[in-house]
Amino acid sequence: MITKDFKVHLEHDPHINGTKLYIFRDLDDGRVEYFKPTLIESTIQEAGLILEPTMQFSHRLGDRFLQELSDALVRVGFKPDAITVKEGEVAAMRYHLEDMRKLVFKDKV
Repeated sequence: MITKDFKVHLEHDPHINGTKLYIFRDLDDGRVEYFKPTLIESTIQEAGLILEPTMQFSHRLGDRFLQELSDALVRVGFKPDAITVKEGEVAAMRYHLEDMRKLVFKDKV
């Protein structure tokens, strides 16, 4: 049974004064796989001792799930406090803009 990518749905719910998170994916046979609520328990321990992760993903599924979660957060209004851009990306955009100026202004730049 081959599955498609994860889907994440977030909705603000004033009745609980919070946000609900739904995780699911469509199956090739027309059914839908829903992920059940999971209780996340906390524990208090000495600083610096983190014994196991709160969540763990395989690389392929984890990347797709986390991207879908990120997209869902943006859809309901969550935005990063700051956007960071790698220097190589800035340089690539700069060269691309120079090329576009040369095309538009016929090498008059």
